[in-house]
Amino acid sequence: MSLPARFVVESLVDDEGTASLAQVYDVGNALGIPDQPMRLTVRRMIAAGEFVQEGRGRAGTLRRTATADLTERHDAAFVEFATRRDQGQEPWDGWWHLFVYSVPETDRQLRDDVRRTLVRLGGAQLRPGVYVSADPWQALVNAELGDAEVNSWTLSTQDLRRGELREPAELAAALWPLPEISGRYTALPRLTSSPVGSDRIENLRRALELVAAFDQAMAPDPLLPPELLPSPWPPVAARAAFHRAWADLAEAVAAEGLPLFRRFAAGNSPAG
Repeated sequence: MSLPARFVVESLVDDEGTASLAQVYDVGNALGIPDQPMRLTVRRMIAAGEFVQEGRGRAGTLRRTATADLTERHDAAFVEFATRRDQGQEPWDGWWHLFVYSVPETDRQLRDDVRRTLVRLGGAQLRPGVYVSADPWQALVNAELGDAEVNSWTLSTQDLRRGELREPAELAAALWPLPEISGRYTALPRLTSSPVGSDRIENLRRALELVAAFDQAMAPDPLLPPELLPSPWPPVAARAAFHRAWADLAEAVAAEGLPLFRRFAAGNSPAG
């Protein structure tokens, strides 16, 4: 799996906002990223004001600036919700939640932003400007859209139909691409099956590959309730395997202080 150099840098920043350049380069090399492109990425991040460098070369340290805006690829609340849902703690209440909006035709950027936001929050399009979620999402949508000038309405119903189709699981299968969603998790079993070794850099390399695959699978997953999904639903087992492997890797590298590891703390992992 090819990972961007920026992902490596961001993942190795600790709670104090620092990253050892020796570790950045070593982990990058283990992932197949030569020093030169890694060095170029570091320089760009420094030039953008995200970091300052203390010391020279591999002996140096990157220190995050107060204005840095590191990419948060993993929302801890999202991962925790997935865990609760997998454990049966977030059952479906039988209600569908609709968000209806309109944006001036001239503001294409805002229209695209709203559409991406609704899909990222688990929505499916019923028709242009009308999206549905299986979970209450009004507060999340409002928080994401902020002060954007969106004319919107909300509606909740237990009587959602598509022609003669009204059985909830059949509606979910028609609204969301379930085979594609499940298929994105296929890389996880391979990445979680190898035993943890004693080489810290190798373990970090494995951790970055694992979390990148997990992110690729989770990002487009609407995390539908089990009542709307086929049984068994393969992503449930894949997520459980991820958390078990992740806990072992975090312990092996003793890197719980890194944001990458903190967002997937063992306390968030499902049992079994």
